[in-house]
Amino acid sequence: MASNCVSFTLFLVFFGVGPVCGVVYLQTGTDYTFQPKITGRPQNILWMFKDTKMVEYENSKPDWYKDYKSRGKLDIQSGDLTLKNLRKDDTGLYESEIQVDGKLQYSKYDIEVMDPVPKPYVSCTLHDTEVILLCSVDSSVLAVFEWSGPNEFHHTGTSLTIPREQRPDTLYMCTAKNKVSQNTTDYHLKHCLPGGSNHTVAVTVALIIFAVALAGVCGFFICKNKHGGPSGEQSDRKEDKEKVFSR
Repeated sequence: MASNCVSFTLFLVFFGVGPVCGVVYLQTGTDYTFQPKITGRPQNILWMFKDTKMVEYENSKPDWYKDYKSRGKLDIQSGDLTLKNLRKDDTGLYESEIQVDGKLQYSKYDIEVMDPVPKPYVSCTLHDTEVILLCSVDSSVLAVFEWSGPNEFHHTGTSLTIPREQRPDTLYMCTAKNKVSQNTTDYHLKHCLPGGSNHTVAVTVALIIFAVALAGVCGFFICKNKHGGPSGEQSDRKEDKEKVFSR
């Protein structure tokens, strides 16, 4: 495959066309400079994207097309074209046609622009004998997933199945990757296994709720007894007065 690429490159160079082998992967929001690698000072420069003009230079100032003037920069000394703040719709084939000493030289570039991988999210499902960990990112981002763990453990895939008897403090890491970036999330089994942090939090919350409820019940009876006392005393006094008057 490499020899075929070299042969094709030599063929293109012989006929005045720059090499184009493979795709260059770029991240959204970054800048990229296309470098045609010419010798001599350019007389005329033309850059195209998908057979549509981007910028044209003919011994004066560059003429820009569409919105490329706000995002592009042309070096008239070298023919280099810089495209700023790349977007996914910038993906495709770019071509240059540069005249030097009356001879046209051609170059081609194929790029693919994609979003970087966000930090992956790890969730778990607990079964009788095993734990299943699932790693995921936003569905709009293409990524592959790799797991790592204790004792140089490695696994490829979105899910990971491990025995339930593993220690709660065991650490696994999920790494999401694409052609332009990668991101990793650490996950301790204590977040999933009984007796781990989630379980402790749940018990703590339950105890707090029970304590609040108990305090409320106690407060109710204390308040009732407090108000019941004076009422009973007033009743006794009333009965004593009635006895005195009856005499």
